[in-house]
Amino acid sequence: MLTGISLITQHLARKLDQQSNALANEANEIVSHLQEADRFARALSRTLVPIPVDEKGLKRTFQTLCIQIGRLYDVTCNFLADDSAFTHVERIPRAATNIYRIIQEATTNAVRHGGASKIAISLRENSQGIQLTIRDNGKGFSGDEDQSNGLGIQSMRYRAHILGGKLRIDRLEAQSGASIVVTIPRWVSPQGPQ
Repeated sequence: MLTGISLITQHLARKLDQQSNALANEANEIVSHLQEADRFARALSRTLVPIPVDEKGLKRTFQTLCIQIGRLYDVTCNFLADDSAFTHVERIPRAATNIYRIIQEATTNAVRHGGASKIAISLRENSQGIQLTIRDNGKGFSGDEDQSNGLGIQSMRYRAHILGGKLRIDRLEAQSGASIVVTIPRWVSPQGPQ
């Protein structure tokens, strides 16, 4: 619908411009806002659908995501994971989609806001459950930014929360950059621990 309205408005803006009407600039500004809203709506809708799981499995899906991040943002992106972590992720309802979306948001923030050129993603299983870590070499966070009400951070916190987990943001003192750590506890099914 937004695309259609944008096209109609573009047509109107062209007509106004051809008539040297002063309203042409305002119509072009409306077109710009409609296109931005359309891009936002499309990006939002992509986060609502399940992730495209590679036929070779979930681990390959996450490796492909890292490759795509590297190409999209022209950064070095490395992904390391324990096979046991994926076995655990597959047992938790909605875990794969939420972890995938946290990685997308964290890497986007690292590049857009932090200016990162290197991103390292790891998914490990430990005694508490699963730990997802996304580290970057960008400018990091300052002050209370990790407590921010920014939509991206809120979204990541929410996704961790619905999996029973916690999200922590660390500023890397020894080097530039930030580290986002999501810890997801071992999932307990109605039949007991898995």
